[in-house]
Amino acid sequence: MSTGTREMRQMGGLAERMPVTRASCTIASASIAGVPPFSGFWSKLILVIAAIQSHFYWVGAIIVFVSLCTLIMYLKVQRYVFLGELPENLRETKENKGSMLIAMVSLACLCVLMGLLVIVPSLKANILDSAVKVLVDGLEYSANIINVR
Repeated sequence: MSTGTREMRQMGGLAERMPVTRASCTIASASIAGVPPFSGFWSKLILVIAAIQSHFYWVGAIIVFVSLCTLIMYLKVQRYVFLGELPENLRETKENKGSMLIAMVSLACLCVLMGLLVIVPSLKANILDSAVKVLVDGLEYSANIINVR
């Protein structure tokens, strides 16, 4: 832990000391909250559409409400951890290095790329359709096994 604390209110201003961490956190937060075009948006959109098509409007409303609450919560994280004035005790804080940095950047890139898979037809055809086929074939295989017994 670079800061020596987990208390958000004791942090602040870390955007200047940890820019990659901030960027990764921002992308991940936007994806979890369902902000377009990140991957989390598409999954939440599908859930809302399914709820509306099933005439469960209240479920769709709950999904949207929870997404807004999630966005507010992560905006609070951004405010307390990365914005504001850097406390004196955190002036020597450094960006994570090595495997932690690679993991953060890789996961943030996946949040973006998986969201773009749905938008860009050539990416969808080359990557997503083959993954869907594997899942569908797996379900078919499972159904055959279940029906045999």
